[in-house]
Amino acid sequence: LVTTTLFQKPSLVLAKVLVWEGFVARIFQHEADHLVGKVFLDRVQSEGDLLCEDEYQAMEIATLPSI
Repeated sequence: LVTTTLFQKPSLVLAKVLVWEGFVARIFQHEADHLVGKVFLDRVQSEGDLLCEDEYQAMEIATLPSI
């Protein structure tokens, strides 16, 4: 995700471009979506991508390393 921030002073405009990756990029995209009225479900491509909480927790437990 690439963001551009503009700073305006009386006789000068500065721009700062940042590149975000990974989880931080996902957070920024999530919040930017809210600004334009999008919610998580607007980005889901198919119902098969959705999990209920029980299914999600079962997946997490299944992927924990054995001790």
